[in-house]
Amino acid sequence: MDSRARFGSYGGSVTAITSVFNDNLSGRATVPGIEKGTTTTFVRKDNIIDSNYLQFFKEEDPYTGPYISSFSPTQGPPGEYVTIRGGGFGDHQGIDDEVLFGGHEADFDFPPVCQDSVWTDNQVIVKVPEGVPDGDYLLEMDLRDEWEIDTSQLSPSQFTIDESLDLTPNLCLIEPRIGPQNSEIGLWGEDFGPGDNIGFGQDRVRFHRERDQFSDIDFWGPSVEHIDADEIRTLVHGEAETGPVRVFRSGIAEGSNSMDFHVGLCTEAEDPDDACGINQVCCPEGTMEEGKCVDDLDECYMDIPASVYEWDFESGFGTTTDGEDFVDCQERSRELDLCESDLMCPNKPGLCSFNPGGHSYTIISGACSDDYCQDNIEGCDAGNCQYDEYLNRCLYLEGASPESCDPPEETEETLAGEDRTFVRECVEYNSQGHWRIETETSCPDGWINIGDGVCMDSVSSDVSTCDPCSLGSCFE
Repeated sequence: MDSRARFGSYGGSVTAITSVFNDNLSGRATVPGIEKGTTTTFVRKDNIIDSNYLQFFKEEDPYTGPYISSFSPTQGPPGEYVTIRGGGFGDHQGIDDEVLFGGHEADFDFPPVCQDSVWTDNQVIVKVPEGVPDGDYLLEMDLRDEWEIDTSQLSPSQFTIDESLDLTPNLCLIEPRIGPQNSEIGLWGEDFGPGDNIGFGQDRVRFHRERDQFSDIDFWGPSVEHIDADEIRTLVHGEAETGPVRVFRSGIAEGSNSMDFHVGLCTEAEDPDDACGINQVCCPEGTMEEGKCVDDLDECYMDIPASVYEWDFESGFGTTTDGEDFVDCQERSRELDLCESDLMCPNKPGLCSFNPGGHSYTIISGACSDDYCQDNIEGCDAGNCQYDEYLNRCLYLEGASPESCDPPEETEETLAGEDRTFVRECVEYNSQGHWRIETETSCPDGWINIGDGVCMDSVSSDVSTCDPCSLGSCFE
């Protein structure tokens, strides 16, 4: 049984440094070098069967200075690219930063398109310098005139310079650096070859765990846009996983130096645009290309052709069919003291209704008025309560409540850093009196959203924040 712990998702994950499973019930694993934060972990058996996910939080590693964890390839002639992996190298090469092959300074003569991609905090690419005698050399790094590190603790620890070896493809840029399976990517470097044997599987791009892409390659050869560089345009392999990517060309047994590629959506990264690479941006959530890296933000949105709509109409003078001359439903209802819910509103869309909006109320019957409140609402008598048209509720008159109460009032609240005016009403909620605001936007600072555009100052069932005056509503 070959079971390995992995960190990430089924479609894009990083294998644990070590995985030991002595039985089907338990095991131990060493956390790989992944970023700090919450992720998921699972076990993959025989590289086929995946377990369920468990949540895992990767803590920040204690800083002990820069370090080298690996390098590839381990041999090559002058001009060969070598990828050095580790951490703490810095985001760019400083004026005092050097990489040495046994005391001989490495070459940094790369195609212009790669100048910003060969030195990152966890990955540095160098060229084997010319004029160095064949032999085995430690790789050394002098960083920021403060740190001196080398490969002496690695196995193998030395790079073999051998002028008789073939120059392999040399890779110095992958863009974007993150993307889902079957998404488009570009690779740049030198010595890719003419690409004459793409369809035969000899010229190919190899993703992690030997997932070779040779069938969906749109371009292979000297770059049209970038001088002194070779270019490949292809798709991420449909079964690719996060890890190193290499280029192979026909006639050369060994592949290129490797560069890391993350399989996933850029929106899942801590810094989405930075995850895409130097020259690309991440399509934000809600766009047509959500989670993909593109050259320009406009590419994230659907390309809708412009349209023009035209109408022909004539205007003139006329009257309403019922002969009534009201500006709108509200005026008609006030004048006639009547609300007919099936009447179409003159000069306004919709049906006649006292519903102030924000709720799906049903009119009980008759007109909403002082008389209606006093005849139908318990505790509401002539002279002590009236109909409030704005709130569409029967309210005690000021000073007429059996107990003190808080009538509706305007209040200044802060929303999105701005002071705004709202009307708040004291209502009964969770068996206590609390202030309520209705809004079509977000709730003001300090207010609680309980859904349907309603905000409460408190939802406590133990303590009231106000005394309700409302006795009831004209609506069910």
